[in-house]
Amino acid sequence: MAQTLTGTITDKEGLPISMANILIKEANQPQNILEFTRSKAGKFSLTLKKSYQNLRIDVTAFSHASDSVIVLNPHKDSTYFFQFKLTFIAQELKEVVVMSEKKLIDVKEDTVTYNVSAYRNGTEQKIEDVLKKMPGIKVNENSGTISYKGKEVETVTLEGDDLFGKNYAIGTKNINVDMVEQVQAIDNYSANPLLKGIEENGKVSLNLKLKKNKFDLSGSSNIGLGLATEQKTAISTNNTLLGITHSYKSFALLAFNNVGLNSTPFDHFGNIQTAERSKEMPYHAPKIIPEKTSSTPLADSRANVNKQYFASYNAVFKINKRWSIKNNLYFMKDDIYGYQYSKMAFAVDGFEFNFSDQTQTHKRPVMYRGDLEMKYNTSKTSLLEYNFRISQENIKTPIQTRLNDSLKFESRLNSQDFYLQQKLLFTQKIGKKRALQFHVLQSTNSVPQILTLTPSVLSPDTAHLDRQESQFQKNYIEAQCVLLGAIGRGKYTFSLGLRHDKNHYTSLLSSLFSNGKLGLGASNNLIYNQQAVYQTGVYKTHYKKWKLGVEYSVSYLYQQLQNESMPQNKQAFIIEPLLTIEYRLKKYSLFSLAAGYKQNPLAQNYLFSNEVLVDPRASIKNTPSLMLQNHRFYSINYYFSNMGKFFTLHTMATYSRLMGNFFTNWTFRERTTQLNNFFLPEPTDNLQLLFSIEQLFKEQLFKVDISSGYNVLSYKNILNGSQLRNNQSRNLHGKLDFTTIFNSPINFHNKLEYRQNLASTESISSTFKNESFTHSFTTIIRLIKGSYMAVTSDYYIPNLNKKNDAYWFLDAKIVYDPPKSKFNFMLTGKNLLNKKNFGQIQTSDYGFSMYQSNLLPRYVMLLVFFSF
Repeated sequence: MAQTLTGTITDKEGLPISMANILIKEANQPQNILEFTRSKAGKFSLTLKKSYQNLRIDVTAFSHASDSVIVLNPHKDSTYFFQFKLTFIAQELKEVVVMSEKKLIDVKEDTVTYNVSAYRNGTEQKIEDVLKKMPGIKVNENSGTISYKGKEVETVTLEGDDLFGKNYAIGTKNINVDMVEQVQAIDNYSANPLLKGIEENGKVSLNLKLKKNKFDLSGSSNIGLGLATEQKTAISTNNTLLGITHSYKSFALLAFNNVGLNSTPFDHFGNIQTAERSKEMPYHAPKIIPEKTSSTPLADSRANVNKQYFASYNAVFKINKRWSIKNNLYFMKDDIYGYQYSKMAFAVDGFEFNFSDQTQTHKRPVMYRGDLEMKYNTSKTSLLEYNFRISQENIKTPIQTRLNDSLKFESRLNSQDFYLQQKLLFTQKIGKKRALQFHVLQSTNSVPQILTLTPSVLSPDTAHLDRQESQFQKNYIEAQCVLLGAIGRGKYTFSLGLRHDKNHYTSLLSSLFSNGKLGLGASNNLIYNQQAVYQTGVYKTHYKKWKLGVEYSVSYLYQQLQNESMPQNKQAFIIEPLLTIEYRLKKYSLFSLAAGYKQNPLAQNYLFSNEVLVDPRASIKNTPSLMLQNHRFYSINYYFSNMGKFFTLHTMATYSRLMGNFFTNWTFRERTTQLNNFFLPEPTDNLQLLFSIEQLFKEQLFKVDISSGYNVLSYKNILNGSQLRNNQSRNLHGKLDFTTIFNSPINFHNKLEYRQNLASTESISSTFKNESFTHSFTTIIRLIKGSYMAVTSDYYIPNLNKKNDAYWFLDAKIVYDPPKSKFNFMLTGKNLLNKKNFGQIQTSDYGFSMYQSNLLPRYVMLLVFFSF
């Protein structure tokens, strides 16, 4: 009697495949089919007609990749059981979506591949310009941060190598679009190859695939010269060099502009934190005297009056199969000019206050930074990594301020930021599905600041100037041991670690009197230590359509504050759980729930108890507290993504309650405002609803992106020593984005945006309403082969109650790209209607405020591009 074959056939999620073909062959003659059967409901059974010496079993199914197994010397009269798990292939993608004979997208398992040429209309310069048009990918206009399918991108690799790390905006903002053939979006990204298939991180990344002729050495250069208003010269130049060989990749950049562009991943105009800085926040000391920033609803390119120099060199050297070195070098210098006029009218407990400030600033940051990463595979199953970073940032900001249209002050803020970080990570794989990691991190951060004010704010009648010194020093060290593994359907991560965080803060306020004598004012000198021992665990498992995640952190935290007035220490035993549940409704849709609890120490930013002067108008002091903030949060998510049909839908509801926070008592006087921060165990509630839908219609060749959000924030505040006030802020936001990619001479991009804020206070019957509206419309016209024209109209209404205060901006550019030429040309004009200022009016529960800021003046520029 011959052998009997039985088994199951499922997809990767464990769901049975309704019908599959089972083909029986001789192992050494796979071209000949000897016997055949079909599965039903994911199961099959076949008794062979005769015995075979060596068996080959092939399994095929519609919309799935085939699989096979070989059985050598099978025993007669035996029954064999097999489990086949087939990978799904989106069949609709086999149909070529044609737009100028270009395929838009391709899906293979965890990777979605976008063909860059299919999303171009000729006006794009850098790869970031095309990323904004790709379904599922979002790019932050100002920071350059990228998200894919709702998740922030971990990094953007170049031909598989992580050249830029978290500062990937250097590449996406500056790599010429002509160099890139494809963009790959990758789910379940792992930077450590030893952990692939072991760690459960849910990270996503992008990979840039270069054109075949862009290897060895290639680059691009452009220079633009033009004329701005008041006969000023407008300049923009961006030069890149890309080197790629089998063992070496590099990207070098040299750029300058004075037309509001930011070629760096750093933001000194709006002070938006980079993804890297947000992740590393515990290692950095705060700046007690804040840097001047500008905040408008406009894009930074309209308001950033700058003179920016930026140079960067990024390289990966693969010395041999085991050893690689990566370095990233940065230099940045800028001069950001700003003019702001603000007017505020407050009514608090029957008292009225009116303020007006005119401020002119020249913020001049200079930054030097070097990163080094070394990786060495000590064996096939072990990896040693060392990371080193050193940076020095100096910012000089001379400021001229006129208070209440009469009092004139000149101030100068000098801030320095020295940062050094070292990290050592060793990974040892201790089995096919287990790995052990040892991790040590050490960092030092010093932030000295000096603010001088002329004339004196403290003693205006007798003193010539005030001088505020502030220095924050942080030393951080952490050691951690991590065990990762996979068992059955689950994956786990357990860690044991300890950390020590030492902070030293000093400040001194002094005044120089007319007779030359120095008068000493408020001072602070304190040391704040945090010491913690912690153990964390993560376990995630799945069964059919369900996925369960359980996370916890157990820690012992010791805080100690040593100061002259009121030394404190506090111990706490902290348990922080997190539960996540996911249910896959269908292949493309996912429903998830999450609930968690955290306890956060907040003391670092509120340590000093004596006054610190931060500008001519305001000073800050605190009532220090080592109390912890309790944070409870819940979320519900539904996500549907079928990239094969270019459709995504995301809805989310989150609720969080913060119990305990530092509250600010604002004390308003005619010339000054004093902020006193103190801790209260009072709640702050936040409810947030989000909805977004994106559809690219491949037949009609246009994309629609609709998003909306609603937020309710319930909070408390204190004004001029009042009782604790209960407040509520409700925010509504809606956006409609419509883009065409017609294979015709004309295409459009239309964006509508509406915002509403409703503010109310329990003790006041009125509700304060603020509404704004934005409309942006771009027309792209193909003139002749290789030439395009784009005209953009931006219309802003900052306050719908005053529609006459609307702003209309007009931009235009003409691109000429001669066929088979290494040169192309662009004539561009920005702010052609020459709007000089932008203003906003806001009302709140305690008053009225008006804010006006300068804009980048009109300019017209001719740019010449060269690529090789």
